[in-house]
Amino acid sequence: MALAVTDTILEVISTFAITMTIRWPRQPHSLIIAFLAGLVVIQLAGLGMWRLVWPIASPVELSFVVSLDEANDWRPLIDQFQTQNPDIRLRLVE
Repeated sequence: MALAVTDTILEVISTFAITMTIRWPRQPHSLIIAFLAGLVVIQLAGLGMWRLVWPIASPVELSFVVSLDEANDWRPLIDQFQTQNPDIRLRLVE
């Protein structure tokens, strides 16, 4: 009885092993899809890390020279521009 059970177990294992070895090469698309999915995950993780370490941009500063007579005319325009564009600073050199 024990011998028959052992033979049956070995037969099931060998059948399973043969089935898996025959079935494995027939599904290369699943390996390719898994590989590409892994690459996508690695790329997204890399982009996330890159975003964390990317330096924060400082505001741009533009300076220009005008005569003293025109400086008072430019000040309201500069203030208006800076309220609309807070990331750009204008510096007036007289």
